Amino acid sequence: MKAVIESSIARYQNGMPMYYYGRDIKSSVIRRVSYSVITRRLFIDFHNDKAYAYDAPIVEFAALVTAESIGAYFSKNIRGKYEYTVIA
Repeated sequence: MKAVIESSIARYQNGMPMYYYGRDIKSSVIRRVSYSVITRRLFIDFHNDKAYAYDAPIVEFAALVTAESIGAYFSKNIRGKYEYTVIA
């Protein structure tokens, strides 16, 4: 996990530091994944232009971006398991 976080690019969104996974996400469903260490929220943007913020720990961010199948990992380990907010 530490290597994933250290290789991520620190960015800011609305004045809050984000850890942004800097490579293209290879998923037919998910476009982009980012994580805020301040709010402890996992942000997921989908190809259908919907975006959600999940109340998930940073270990989920690391596991998601390193999963063999990002969509399958999301479906099994994040969807329905964490509270979320629709942001777009």
